[in-house]
Amino acid sequence: MTRVFKTIIGLDDSSDILLCDTIEHEGAKWLVPRWLEAPSEGWKKPQRIICLDPLPHQKLQGAFPAEYLLNDPMPRSVFEGRPRQQGERAYVVIEEPDIRIAIPRGIH
Repeated sequence: MTRVFKTIIGLDDSSDILLCDTIEHEGAKWLVPRWLEAPSEGWKKPQRIICLDPLPHQKLQGAFPAEYLLNDPMPRSVFEGRPRQQGERAYVVIEEPDIRIAIPRGIH
């Protein structure tokens, strides 16, 4: 079963701090900015994943709402899946990967 945890990130065009879902996939940590859900089928899948491992980040200790912190702001274009600007760092992004995660069923 794929474990979902959180990473604290900032975006390059605002001072907002976001909690981004993060998963482990094929031996690496991946940020999941947005999920595509199929609740009637009981699963969700990432719209895109962004590899966290090559980016400067740190594991958090103590009472934080996340397990990791991305050290540098991420370009909003990368986070939202828009075309990247010239000169931006190379990010490893996979659009609509074949990953499905069960959605916990509510109590009826």
